[in-house]
Amino acid sequence: MLNSNRIIEICSENVQSYKKIISGINYESKGIFNSEMLLFVSLTKYFSVNLIIESGRANGQSTKIIAECFKNPIYKIISVESNRFSPHVKNSYERLKKYRNLELLFGTSFSLIPELIMEECCILIDGPKTGAIKLAINCMKNPLVKAVFVHDLTKDSNQRITAKKVFNYYFFTDNKDYVTKFKVLDEKCWLDLKRYKKYRNWAPYRRDNKVTKSYFSTLAVFMNSNNAININQYNPKLEDKKKWKHSWSFKYLLNDWPLRIKNIIRYPFYFIFFEKKFGINNKINLILLLKN
Repeated sequence: MLNSNRIIEICSENVQSYKKIISGINYESKGIFNSEMLLFVSLTKYFSVNLIIESGRANGQSTKIIAECFKNPIYKIISVESNRFSPHVKNSYERLKKYRNLELLFGTSFSLIPELIMEECCILIDGPKTGAIKLAINCMKNPLVKAVFVHDLTKDSNQRITAKKVFNYYFFTDNKDYVTKFKVLDEKCWLDLKRYKKYRNWAPYRRDNKVTKSYFSTLAVFMNSNNAININQYNPKLEDKKKWKHSWSFKYLLNDWPLRIKNIIRYPFYFIFFEKKFGINNKINLILLLKN
């Protein structure tokens, strides 16, 4: 199985061609940073798969990088987004509509992705946030899955604690040597990120005024094999604990605040049931769209 030094070496072999490809791609909020996506692109090429599956699309940042790096029609790219009514849907469609080997789907990754694994593939999970480890486990039970990549696994997250217990072969992009070598790829990302008021005080190892242990959001890769998973170590309560605590915070309520506040006022019971219990607001948004 690949160790850290070999993974960095593989990424180094791809970095120049990758840098040329992404040079014309502007960063969009909620996207994976360029240095993180280098890991995905490099290892996907290394594993020689032709099928690429993505869970969680938002503004289509990672989707666009994948589509640009794997334009050859021998590749099939499938992107799954849960929220058909997200305000990001139109933007992502406009960014991605020209790619002929890319299929954009809407639905639940837990039900869709297992049916999509028909040949050897790599899978990128940038949503759902809660349940990402469970989805990765489900995917890696299929030997056709060579590797699963999961975003937002910083050193201070409970999901990362769970992941390191569950998976035997892993690598994180907040690895010190990896950051030192490839952080130059993110210079434009940091500049573009400052266009968004919410992220103006973010910087390497810092979110607003809070110092963090990880360089940024962090992409993890879990490599598959016969003994890749310690299923007896999986504790979904540990994975979900921080997300539940976060969902009750006042700051969380202000995310997408115009729509959320409107929903809370007009549909308080739906908000409590769907947002608090399940962490989703698709049905609230759907009701609001139908009412308007």
